[in-house]
Amino acid sequence: MRQIGPVELVPHTPVADESLKVCVHPGPTCCTGKMEDSYMAAVRSEMQQKMRSFSFELKYLISGNSKAYQETFQSLVSFTSNLTSTLFDSAYSALANDCRPLVHQLFSDIKRYLSGDADASLEAAVRHFYNNLFPLVYHRLLNPGFGHITTQSVPLVSTNHDDCLRMTRQDVVPFGPHPRLLASSLARALGPGRALSRLLRLAGEVVNTTEKTSLSRECGRGLVRMQYCSHCRGFTLVRPCTGLCINIMRGCLVSVSELAAPWGSLVVLLQRLAATLATSSNHNSMELALLAIRNHVNDAILYAQLHGPRITATVRPFCDNNKAEHFGFLSYRSIPLKGSRGDKSRSLKKLSREFEGSIQRYQWFFSELPEMLCESEMEVEQHTCWSGQDIVESYAGRVVDRALKAQRGNPEMSVRHTDPVLKAAKLKLEQLTQFSTISLAISMETLDLTHYGECLCFCNSGSFGASTHPPPLTPLTQTHTMHSPFMGCDLLS
Repeated sequence: MRQIGPVELVPHTPVADESLKVCVHPGPTCCTGKMEDSYMAAVRSEMQQKMRSFSFELKYLISGNSKAYQETFQSLVSFTSNLTSTLFDSAYSALANDCRPLVHQLFSDIKRYLSGDADASLEAAVRHFYNNLFPLVYHRLLNPGFGHITTQSVPLVSTNHDDCLRMTRQDVVPFGPHPRLLASSLARALGPGRALSRLLRLAGEVVNTTEKTSLSRECGRGLVRMQYCSHCRGFTLVRPCTGLCINIMRGCLVSVSELAAPWGSLVVLLQRLAATLATSSNHNSMELALLAIRNHVNDAILYAQLHGPRITATVRPFCDNNKAEHFGFLSYRSIPLKGSRGDKSRSLKKLSREFEGSIQRYQWFFSELPEMLCESEMEVEQHTCWSGQDIVESYAGRVVDRALKAQRGNPEMSVRHTDPVLKAAKLKLEQLTQFSTISLAISMETLDLTHYGECLCFCNSGSFGASTHPPPLTPLTQTHTMHSPFMGCDLLS
């Protein structure tokens, strides 16, 4: 037994204290009004500590895996960024120096996209890269004798001519279909990683919010009556009845329990995304998509060289002042790339498999939390228990369900409203998971990733759904060829 307040607050003999508001008893009592105040402060502190204790492993799992995924993404991005830069060093030395910052910017944008940055866009990143690559290819490879541009490295100073080339790039299409193919393949392969990053961040925010939730006055009174009012009668070793504890814990945590359904949906989504990263085929492998950037860029430049005369003839009426007739053409073979067998590629699959199994244990965390807290109170089996009023053999009250509607009939405490902060967290969870729509899409064999992406696109539209009974777990992967679901929308923004 631990000391709650100053010993001098305890009366030497039982007294009748009319200032008692919670532990009211018609006969003599060992408690005073000031002791009740100490008990009230103690139960609030204890409840907060228990909440932190029970959610510690979950928080560690979320934060640890979030960090591990970001480190793995960073490693893959850094490796493939360096690999892409070597393309210019080995095959296009005239472009090498000025293309390094372009490659660096492209992969920085990819890293931001994978981290879940709401402002990051793959389409914009790819468009920006090819817009800035076009003037360099035009001057150095297609028309090496044109104007002031030489094969020596020069600062990337924006000129009117270069600006014109950038603005006409999408109309001239100097790189053929390759920019679009690159954006599409990256969106298909990187979308699950981006979604996982954002959902892990959301999961961490939800757990932190539940830890900081404030306990209502009614909750505090109920906890005092459950844990300390027996002391006022001299029963310091008796445990509260299980039914009493469950009613009070459910009443105190009704706002937390309201998170149960959307939280369960979120966990299922995290599992499926992890399963996707762990079992990705060559069609949607993140690693292979990043490695293939080098080939996409090489093919785009080769396309421009092959169509150099047409590109120049199209551009000159709009951008050129001088008529240069020299076209450079070099032929390079596209190098097929295979996935790295290094530790990082294996670690992504291993990390995802481990996370998929670990997070599953927490699918019903918020619905089971009141019972878990009560189990910690009932460590010792006893034949009698504290009912909140007296020592009894069993609890006679009705144990009510955890739902808010049922809790309004809680016999142990008055439950009227939910915490506004947790209510907002629930709404955000519902909007961002869109579980019912995702379940429907996954059940349709050929519309797996496509409808998954569509669902997450309109997460902020206000429509939402959640199911308390998820379908069997299936990875978000298909071998069918399909348009990327992540093009044209910002995942979970």
